Amino acid sequence: MLRKTSAFYYQSLENDFHLSSDQASDQLLANSHLLREEICLIENSNEILQLSSSRFLDSQVSSVLSFMRKVAEIEGSTNLEQQKLIDAIEQYFAKIQKKSATWA
Repeated sequence: MLRKTSAFYYQSLENDFHLSSDQASDQLLANSHLLREEICLIENSNEILQLSSSRFLDSQVSSVLSFMRKVAEIEGSTNLEQQKLIDAIEQYFAKIQKKSATWA
């Protein structure tokens, strides 16, 4: 994670998500570690999201996607991998919303 992105991410964790300084630092460290391990987030996004997606409100989905777009644009324009991840998450939640709107 580049310096500008890290600073924005850290500040957002404190200001937008109301984490303490220590919690924000821990979260930043954990996410940096995941990125270094090169976990294939795009291909595994459905499995990752399944664990908690049922607890997301529509407003939280919008907030996450907005946050991801802001982070992606910090160092310039959104790159292809970032856009693929954003699209995968957006499509996952759209599919969930469509299922919940369908009659059983």
